[in-house]
Amino acid sequence: MRKLTKQEEAVLENLLEEGVFAIENKNYFITLVEAPAYLHETKKDDIKIDSKKQTILQGDKFSIDDVIELMDAGAL
Repeated sequence: MRKLTKQEEAVLENLLEEGVFAIENKNYFITLVEAPAYLHETKKDDIKIDSKKQTILQGDKFSIDDVIELMDAGAL
């Protein structure tokens, strides 16, 4: 993640205050929705899978169980 510039911060703040923006003559509304609990678990799993995939691609030691888990996840 990177820090926003003052201009980006102002644009984002304006979007959140107004809640409406237009792209190609279509209006879009911004609403806040609480993220479901399973979403955080998915991110952790994705990081775990990514880590195992990098280990295999770099030629480091890995187990056959790691390969099977990656194949089941569709990462290999």
